[in-house]
Amino acid sequence: HAFDHAMSLIYYDGVTVAPKGTAANRGQTLSILSEEHYRLTTGEDTIALLEYLDAQKESLTDVEARIVEIALRDIREMKQIPMEEYVAYQQVLVEADDAWHTAKETNDFALFLPYLEQIFATERRFAAYCAPDMHPYNYCLDKYEEGLTMEKCDEFFGTLRSRLVPLIAKIGAAQQVSDACILGDFPEHEQEKFSLTLMQTMGIDMAHCGLGTTEHPFTTHFNTKDVRMTTHYYEENLLSSMYSVIHEGGHALYELGADDCYNYTNLSGGVSMGIHESQSRFYENI
Repeated sequence: HAFDHAMSLIYYDGVTVAPKGTAANRGQTLSILSEEHYRLTTGEDTIALLEYLDAQKESLTDVEARIVEIALRDIREMKQIPMEEYVAYQQVLVEADDAWHTAKETNDFALFLPYLEQIFATERRFAAYCAPDMHPYNYCLDKYEEGLTMEKCDEFFGTLRSRLVPLIAKIGAAQQVSDACILGDFPEHEQEKFSLTLMQTMGIDMAHCGLGTTEHPFTTHFNTKDVRMTTHYYEENLLSSMYSVIHEGGHALYELGADDCYNYTNLSGGVSMGIHESQSRFYENI
C-alpha cells in the first residue's frame, strides 16, 4: 500500500502542480517504485502466504476471504506480464500524460498519437499474456466492471440509443433557452470560492478532501481519510467547473463514506467503476 500511495501521490503532483518539463524525472522514479512493487507483489513469499490463506479460507471472514481471492487473482495475472515490460509501461504512461497535456493545449493530436498507439499496443499485448482466449477489449472492460462484455454493452447502449437519439433531436429542434447567464467573465479565484462552497453544501469533509486544478478533472483516493478532487476553470464559462466539482464530489463522497476497515487493502476504492460513476452522476443529475 505504501508503494501504491507514493506512486499515486507522484502522479497527482504531475497532473496538478508539477512544473512542465518534469515528466522524465517522475517517470524514472515511478519505474523504480513500480519494479519494487512488482517484486513485492509477485514474490514467492507473498504467493505462498496467500495460497496458505486460501487453503484455510473456511476460517477467514468474508472480507478476509475476498481480499485473498482478489490478491491471488491479480498476482497470477501480473506474473504473466514480464517485469521489464510492466516497468517500462509505467514510464510510458507518465511520458504520455505529459505529451497529452501539451497536445491538448496546442490542439496538436499528432503529438500524442505515437504514445496512444504505444499504449494500445501494450494493452493488447498484456491482454494476450493474461487472457489469450478473451477478446482484448473484454479483458479491459472486466478490469473496470467485473463481468462486463462488449456484447452486454452493445445490447445496453442499443436500447438507450433507440430512445435517446429521437429525444435529443426533438430537444435540438425546440426553441432553446438562453444561456447568457452562465457565459461572461468569472474570475478563477471567485470560481474557486464557489467550488469550496459547493463541496461544503454537498457535505464533503474538507479536512479529508482537497481540491486541485488540472487539465481534465478527476478524483483519486488514497484511503477514506485522504481523497483528492480536481477541476478545471474556464473564466468565460461558469458551469464547466461547477458540474465538474459536483460530479467529482460524488466520487469523493463515495470514497469518504466507505468503511475504514477496507483501508490498506485491495477492497479499498469502491466496488467498480460502474458503481463509482453512478454515485457521481447521481449528484450531477440532481
